[in-house]
Amino acid sequence: ADYTQPPVATKLNDRIIVGIVAPNAFPLSAEDETAFKTLWDGWAKTGARLFLRPNFFLTGYCMPYIYAREFGEIYKYAASHSMIADDYDSLLSMWGVQSPNYYMMGRLNVDPTLDVDDVLNDYYAGFGPAAAQVKKYFTFWEGVTLKCDKETRRKMTGGWASISTGGDMVFTPETFVTGHALLEDAKTAAAGDEEAARRVAYLDMWLQHADLSMQALAAYHALQKKPADKQLQAAMAQAKTAVDEFRAAHADEIVNVGVLRQVEVWA
Repeated sequence: ADYTQPPVATKLNDRIIVGIVAPNAFPLSAEDETAFKTLWDGWAKTGARLFLRPNFFLTGYCMPYIYAREFGEIYKYAASHSMIADDYDSLLSMWGVQSPNYYMMGRLNVDPTLDVDDVLNDYYAGFGPAAAQVKKYFTFWEGVTLKCDKETRRKMTGGWASISTGGDMVFTPETFVTGHALLEDAKTAAAGDEEAARRVAYLDMWLQHADLSMQALAAYHALQKKPADKQLQAAMAQAKTAVDEFRAAHADEIVNVGVLRQVEVWA
């Protein structure tokens, strides 16, 4: 890390391309956002061209971890300050819970001048008569995600796997009750529109999976406190089986089980 900060006096030129790996994860604090812009601007002022090479999309596990708006604003800033390309580690394929993030990334790659809200509204429009309800659903999870600030993620530990190690601190049973209720509203609105109903059902399948995954994590944490407790052992085994069986039953849709297994092993 001796060379991450931009040079103070040395000038570069546009034949030099610098990849910036932002040392942050969403949600960003005000200090994080300022630090990113300071780092980015410092390198841009050298005369070099820049590409964005973040780890942003690693965070979130299989939760509805929504930071599309924050990412969009950061991306637009970089795009208007010497950015020529972007390169991500990684796209983890959590389509039914994090697709607003992915959609924002894809659309701004095509046109970084787009308004962030316009991009989100375009995504929600894909749910037809349930657009307003789906917007409300993801806006709710955006609010939950904001509780996963830097300090909370530090308590969770695990780096970019923090949500698989401590996500049950924020993604509680109460949040899933609300999430399921909001999707029920979306199902009602989508009734009669086959395509919209199918898309809402896809979101619902992923939310069921997220709920089961957090139940398993909570059961694991309970067992850690009393590892000899037979009842807690049985509850943990039952919760893990429920996740495994659900993934097996939806193998064509929950397509990146490998990365989930990895971050669960780390947890």
